[in-house]
Amino acid sequence: MGWIARQTEEIERDRALQFLGLALALANALTFAYWQLTLPVVEVLAPGAIPICWPFFSECHALRVLSANALSSMLWGYLALSLVAALAFASPRFARVGYWILFALLFYRGFFLFQDYRLRLNQHYMLYWSMFAFLFVPGKRVAIRYLVILFYFWAGIIKLNPEWLSGAALHGGSPLLIPASLVPAACVYVVVLELILIFGLLSKRTSLFWVTLAQLAVFHLTSWSIVGFYYPLLMVCILSIFVLDRYIQPPPQQELPQVALLTRGRRIAIGVLLGGFFSMQLVPHVYPGDSAITGEGRFFALHMFDAPLECQAFALELTDAGPQALVALEAPHVPKRIECDPIVYWSIARQICRSNRTNRDFVDIGVLLRTRRMGQSDWQRVMALQHFCQTNPEYRVLGHNDWILIDPRSQ
Repeated sequence: MGWIARQTEEIERDRALQFLGLALALANALTFAYWQLTLPVVEVLAPGAIPICWPFFSECHALRVLSANALSSMLWGYLALSLVAALAFASPRFARVGYWILFALLFYRGFFLFQDYRLRLNQHYMLYWSMFAFLFVPGKRVAIRYLVILFYFWAGIIKLNPEWLSGAALHGGSPLLIPASLVPAACVYVVVLELILIFGLLSKRTSLFWVTLAQLAVFHLTSWSIVGFYYPLLMVCILSIFVLDRYIQPPPQQELPQVALLTRGRRIAIGVLLGGFFSMQLVPHVYPGDSAITGEGRFFALHMFDAPLECQAFALELTDAGPQALVALEAPHVPKRIECDPIVYWSIARQICRSNRTNRDFVDIGVLLRTRRMGQSDWQRVMALQHFCQTNPEYRVLGHNDWILIDPRSQ
């Protein structure tokens, strides 16, 4: 609790951090708006809906016990708590209250988020990292600014591929105010912005700082037509730390005998935070095969627009009367970034097995998933399981899953 007390004290003494807490609370309110207007979380988590489980929570269907009305009420409660946190941070007297409400929001949003893999978005990923740094890492001004720089830097690393640089990764979408003929050039510019120009946010030169921030504003404005309102507005909330840090002076350090120790501890904590984030981005590269196709390890890291894929997934139902017709495996509200991920069809197949446990005519199903990068002619088999229910393959979080095929020559 001593560690937590030091975090709340740092926020209570720093008006810039209180405004940042307000911005993070509003970012949670934006999450509510996204779940209401774009991805209907109540429909995704309804008791009768097909569950698409996270790799580390393969039995997520066991939590599907709340009615649609109860889920809706909880969602509105999430909005109310987010707004109360924002109001608390608006007044320095209630900054400690805002801290604890924001702490509670970590778990409140997690109740929704971790029940279904379709809710996984980079927006949630970045907001969780930002909230974690704000709540638990000392030296918050420095920690969060460098963390945000890493967000953009690794997003630029991911975009170093032909699909992004050609504009094909946008799935045919058109950035706002950008002519179609300039889309490839704009995509290259975004990579340069995220890998190099982004460090202008750390510049002491006011002109360079504002030029960099203006370029980010233009980038997020033009991306609105591709990604919708959530990502641009979320980044407004998170990027506010740079303006707050520049124009609100930090409080004077207290003259304490252990100040040197505290400074060293802050540096270690910030290093652990940034090193942890950096290491997470490397995890997908540890797994064999093309992680854009296999999906393995991707939930550890950012996954921006990288490789546009197309896939076909089928189940062949086996009964006592013999094999039945092929049935396409489909689930509603699957975002494009995971629509070809094997875990989606693994989850759907498991649901078919569960729903047929009392069906005497049902024997088993065979599952086939084949994928290819958009524009390619050859398909790659990613799943080919003849007796799915009988074998009941588990999804391993750490280590390669043998039932996910990684040979690009498999047809």
